[in-house]
Amino acid sequence: MNRAVLMLTGLVLAGMAQQAAAKPETVERTFEGIRLVGVPAEPGVDYGIKLVSPRRGLKNLRKAFELIHKKSSFSVAAIDTLKENGNVIVIYSPRLPQTKGGSLLAAVFLPDYFKRGGGARDEKNFVVVVGALAIKWPTPKLAMVLVHELVGHGMQQLRGRMDYIRELDLECAANLYGEKFYQDVGIDKKSREVIEFRQALEKHWCSDFKRYMREKTPSLIKLWDVLNPDVPRLLEAFDGYADDLRDGGVSGNAVKAAHKMQRAKFKKWARQVASTGTAEEQHQLAVAYRDGLGTPRDHAAAAKWFGKAAARGFAPAQTNLGTMYAKGRGVPRDLARARTWWRRAAQQGDADAQYDLGLFYAKDRGRPAQSVLAHMWLSLAAPRLPNAKRANAEKVLGAIQKRMTAAHIDEARRLAGEWRPKGKETE
Repeated sequence: MNRAVLMLTGLVLAGMAQQAAAKPETVERTFEGIRLVGVPAEPGVDYGIKLVSPRRGLKNLRKAFELIHKKSSFSVAAIDTLKENGNVIVIYSPRLPQTKGGSLLAAVFLPDYFKRGGGARDEKNFVVVVGALAIKWPTPKLAMVLVHELVGHGMQQLRGRMDYIRELDLECAANLYGEKFYQDVGIDKKSREVIEFRQALEKHWCSDFKRYMREKTPSLIKLWDVLNPDVPRLLEAFDGYADDLRDGGVSGNAVKAAHKMQRAKFKKWARQVASTGTAEEQHQLAVAYRDGLGTPRDHAAAAKWFGKAAARGFAPAQTNLGTMYAKGRGVPRDLARARTWWRRAAQQGDADAQYDLGLFYAKDRGRPAQSVLAHMWLSLAAPRLPNAKRANAEKVLGAIQKRMTAAHIDEARRLAGEWRPKGKETE
């Protein structure tokens, strides 16, 4: 995956994820500790192909992971390693951008870019987004894509290599994991597709790695000269190759140049958003500044653009601006203003805002009226939250109910039952 495309995809999806999380159409499941998210198509957009629903997309992802777990213990061990070190998330989204040539992207790995904030520690997130084309592929082919993107690139991210080795070398490692998966599932090595894959692996993606092996470890070059290469041993040799690239500064210089080019592209995009951007694009820009996507982190700039989008009534921006005020990031800490922005987004139906507002009211144990509001907002939010947040919302609800009278509980349920989303609230 081209680094520029990857970074721009991160910018788009960071904003997309914030918005989609509040929508009932978004579907979420888990499989063996992997978070699966299905995002709906954007209304009114022609994607050029027939789309599968988020629910069907997650069924296809589950089938692919079931195949991986059944056939490839090597891949499963790597996925387990990723789960031990962070959150593993796979998203089906027809909104995955196109390449410059107009073709649809199959899938993309987003190294540590899917960050929602709110955690006490800066967890790693290993995220793969699967597009509208790949989600319809046969199960073995889709599984191969997941191994390549999640296992191959995920392990390189875990080892901290995304910032110092070239795209060519990242793809070499990812394709080696793919080769091992082909071996594990017993695919026909004489098929045209697999022959072309092997040729690209050796003659392009791993060409520099093979040259390194001839010079540094000539006794191991014979590992390539078989139908089924010993991938674990090749990956061990790749570790030494990556270390030499880092220590020699060869790949580091190439990556620095790529980062410089990407920063220039980010600045151009930021100027376009500042000039003619929609509220959603302003929100995406704010997320980029907050999370350091294509630019150094800048909480003041993030708060500024969250504020502009929030003032135009964009609920996800209102939610995030409330969080910025609650944490004092980029703006002075102000819980009253945080509550105001959360309330505006919550009244539009944003589940994250309803959750934050519910927790805010739950902290006030002294007044029954606050417990009623906490109960109301958390009850509304809980069914539409990701698993971890849903569990916490239900836990807080249980604690609140213990200190509420039956009359107050009935009042909270009545308010939740009568609640209806309102239109955009702007300044």
